[in-house]
Amino acid sequence: MVAVGVTPSPNRLLRLLRVQLRQELQLRYVGSIAGVYWSVINPLVQVLVYVVLVTFIFKAKLGATSGGKFDYAIFVLAGMSPWLAIQDGLMNSASSLVRHASIVKNVVFPLELLPGTAVVASVAPLFVSLVTLGCLLGASGRSVGVSLVTLPLLVAVQLLFTLGFGLFLAILTAFLRDLQFILPVIFQVVLLITPILYLASDVPHPLAEIMRINPLTYIVDGYRRVFYYDAWPSALGLGYATLFSLALLAAAIAVFRRLKGYAEALV
Repeated sequence: MVAVGVTPSPNRLLRLLRVQLRQELQLRYVGSIAGVYWSVINPLVQVLVYVVLVTFIFKAKLGATSGGKFDYAIFVLAGMSPWLAIQDGLMNSASSLVRHASIVKNVVFPLELLPGTAVVASVAPLFVSLVTLGCLLGASGRSVGVSLVTLPLLVAVQLLFTLGFGLFLAILTAFLRDLQFILPVIFQVVLLITPILYLASDVPHPLAEIMRINPLTYIVDGYRRVFYYDAWPSALGLGYATLFSLALLAAAIAVFRRLKGYAEALV
């Protein structure tokens, strides 16, 4: 049984995190021919579909792009890269308690590490997406400037945001198993209300207001500024996303610790 209230030392927490992270990655990718690349193959196909539909079939000229080679593909992938990782982290953290029921029921283990390692593992598909983005940038003759030094900060804010929601989803899924099947639908809605495929300035006023308070808007915008516009992320926008993520994480930890004893009995 899990000893609720037992707090391991920081060193032991780090060791547990490394062990659990290794197991998480092995569970996902060992035995697979393409390995981690499967995390982004399908979404990258989606990006290709969007690019073909918008630029070749509908021949749309978006204010977001200048019409250069691979321009819209770079624009979309720069925004899609953090979203793919967030989606991966949330899906796997939501099912983390259920997938590791034997650990939950039989091992003295801080349960927060289960969704936590699922979130940290989402850096793998992010890395693959960014490598793909780098190849597109090189093929188009573009380059990334000194603003690339802000990438660790962007990743940190992204992980805080994902972990906050991931802890909530892990607990909710223990009570409501159907949530795992509802999440893909929710993700499609979130994709549409986040300026990933277009600029926020290109949408009508009511939707623009939703995007303005959506912290994902500023995370996506940060990546896009660095990789597409070769500019610095907005300090105000990134500050808002950081404060939102920290508040979300604090609330998620409180709820998780209050309910994990019940979740242990349900998984």
